Amino acid sequence: MVGRSFRFNYSYLLVLVLFACARDEVSFRIDPALLGESYENFQAGVKLYMPAGWSSISQEEFSLINKKIKPGPAEKIRPLRFYYNRDRTSFCMISRFLKKEKIKEIKDRYQKELPGSSPGSTVRFGSFYKENIQIHQFQIWNDKVITVKLLFTDRENTVIELDYVLSLQAYKKEIKAIESSIGSISLI
Repeated sequence: MVGRSFRFNYSYLLVLVLFACARDEVSFRIDPALLGESYENFQAGVKLYMPAGWSSISQEEFSLINKKIKPGPAEKIRPLRFYYNRDRTSFCMISRFLKKEKIKEIKDRYQKELPGSSPGSTVRFGSFYKENIQIHQFQIWNDKVITVKLLFTDRENTVIELDYVLSLQAYKKEIKAIESSIGSISLI
């Protein structure tokens, strides 16, 4: 029963977020009380806020995680920052593609590869605009974890990837904070 309830709510949320406006321009309800640390990358011209209570990992932890990233598409991506909320088994990774790959090529590749990469998972895709930033969103979930993967280009036209990974229980509690975080994405 819980799984059915979640799927219904999730589907409803997906419809609201992705199809809120005819032009695919989405307005987010940003609750400043649900936002915490900011991430700013002046070279790329990107700024966003993490959900309240999420912390940036230490440089030592960051180095260890970078070493464990598997070869393949990850070779083309440079992680910039990791945030986590250990109490809710959630994290966010902000990455930037190393070479000037077109966002459409990355999006098309993910649309082909993601459905087969996680057997038993459901993958949904949508695109929307947030203040003239085109954002491609993939949502991958199973009975334990949900990943919200966002792709958009920075001021230098390099692709930024933003991954929120949460346990299903944490997602249910954090959905408004995640929406506020996504809504805080801006080019500076």
